Amino acid sequence: MTHSLGVLGPRAFPPAAATQTQVPDRGPRAAAVVLAVGLAAAACTATGAHIDDTAASVSSSSDDGPVTSAGTGVAMCDFPPTGARDCPCTLQGTCVDGLSCVAGQCVARGSTETSVGADSTADGQAESATEGPAVGCGDGVPVAGEFCFDPPFPLYMGGGIRDVVIGNFDGAPALDLVAASSSEDAVVLRVGNGAGEFGVRKVFGIGATPAALAGGDFDGDSLNDVAVASPTSGGVIIFVRGNGNASFAFESSTPFGAGASAITAADLGGSDTTDVIAVAGEAHFVQVLLTDPSPFFGLNAIPVGEGPTDVSLAKLNEDDNLDALVTSEPAGTVSVLLGSADGSFGPPNAIGVGAGARAAAGGDINGDGIGDLVVAGASDLLRLFGTEVGSFGTATPIGSAVTPLDIALVDLDVDGDLDIVAASGGDATIRILANDGTGMFAEELSIATASAPYAIVMGDLNEDGALDLVAGEFESGTVTVVLSNP
Repeated sequence: MTHSLGVLGPRAFPPAAATQTQVPDRGPRAAAVVLAVGLAAAACTATGAHIDDTAASVSSSSDDGPVTSAGTGVAMCDFPPTGARDCPCTLQGTCVDGLSCVAGQCVARGSTETSVGADSTADGQAESATEGPAVGCGDGVPVAGEFCFDPPFPLYMGGGIRDVVIGNFDGAPALDLVAASSSEDAVVLRVGNGAGEFGVRKVFGIGATPAALAGGDFDGDSLNDVAVASPTSGGVIIFVRGNGNASFAFESSTPFGAGASAITAADLGGSDTTDVIAVAGEAHFVQVLLTDPSPFFGLNAIPVGEGPTDVSLAKLNEDDNLDALVTSEPAGTVSVLLGSADGSFGPPNAIGVGAGARAAAGGDINGDGIGDLVVAGASDLLRLFGTEVGSFGTATPIGSAVTPLDIALVDLDVDGDLDIVAASGGDATIRILANDGTGMFAEELSIATASAPYAIVMGDLNEDGALDLVAGEFESGTVTVVLSNP
């Protein structure tokens, strides 16, 4: 797993526009509803069909050499939607003639899809999303305190999805999806059309098993690239150059450290290019890799104790520098490293949160101007209020998620407070917890995914000004897409 800027959620770039409206009182909370992902329904009787994807192998770097095709005709036998009416769209986001793909379902042209959400009735009981849209949802206007999403739908990306990033990889304004397929030793691209629909799979072999991804412009050519953390060959960071035309080229492989397993990206050195910070779980360190003058130039490795498992970036104080959060599952700690303007980080302050800490996110959740932490623990979500810069109070369980595997802080309901989005692996759901402005959270939505989600990313995939959600799932090889519908 990997993370990006805390307030935007992991790995989402560029940030999606969202209207920020501050309100003093959001009113009573809507009760949580569960949204079932639309896999092939029993009522669908159409015969299963094969989906042809495009596979490409990436062999060596070249300024003008095209990515070469290495094969076609990958059968999606485990996911057989054929695009029949009232059934899931095909994995390419299409339907049979006469039908339209709306929020992952094939419907008659001109029909609309009901928004997913819940709103409290006068007696405090929630209305089910299946009975109609939440009040205010679907009017196209984000309103403070409103959580509105269409039904989720899966997209097959490849076997053993470890991570996913959102970004522009084809030169068009719409955001695309890139996933790390560990069983194919590849990065996999699906190009978005700006309406929440995605094209065929494009598979780019990298010659190593990807464990985590980060996206950004690593070589200063104004095109988004991908950096891959891989445990292959003793641990390497692979630079996969984006060509800006929905293709990639293998650029370099930098020796890193045993157990390279997590990576995230931001401009850490002030060079206007994107740098990375990654962890070597078996070598027990975190290290910044700068991209100026060229990818990747390593600063000193920083020991962070036993078995670091994830790294994220957040602003925890009032300076302009990003700080690092490194979780250690075996040690049960979150190490906080305060950032400097040159891209380096100070010594780690290890904070005990209990065994099993998998991921962390940082931000000011209670409005006191001091950075706080939320942590994906062994079996629960945890909250730590900041007491001063880099220091935190006791970890307090805040419930909701079952064996959380990833976590993000982001203002989903545009009320000025950071809400929690968590990948709940134990029950295969995305959990959304709303912040009341004081750092107290209540569950708003529990959204079912195709299998246990390993990673959560966010971006405006359908260009409606609100953030959409994407979960990467290892067992099913899918991403579950949840489009906003304000």
